[in-house]
Amino acid sequence: MYIWFRDGEPVYVGEAKGVKGLRGRLRAHLAVSTDLSRSTLRASVAVAQLGVTRAYARRRPSIMTDAEIKHVNEWLTGCELGWQGCATAIAAHELEVRLRSEWTPP
Repeated sequence: MYIWFRDGEPVYVGEAKGVKGLRGRLRAHLAVSTDLSRSTLRASVAVAQLGVTRAYARRRPSIMTDAEIKHVNEWLTGCELGWQGCATAIAAHELEVRLRSEWTPP
């Protein structure tokens, strides 16, 4: 599982499951394309920072402007990333649930 931080505060937690694992999730979150539908993190940043709706941010094909995408991408460059290996998928899920109960991501 992995956690994104901004100014030392957690802003997003996710599980790195599936065939592509952590590398695949990070690739989706660090993409600079206009398609935010593949990254809940990028869509959440758009909602929190730009005040757009989740439906607007995740629409396919994207209707977000280049300026909006640039803002999301720049905001993410100010983040740090941490990750924690877990013995099982169940342990990773339980840790994610516990962390989410301690704070609410944007």
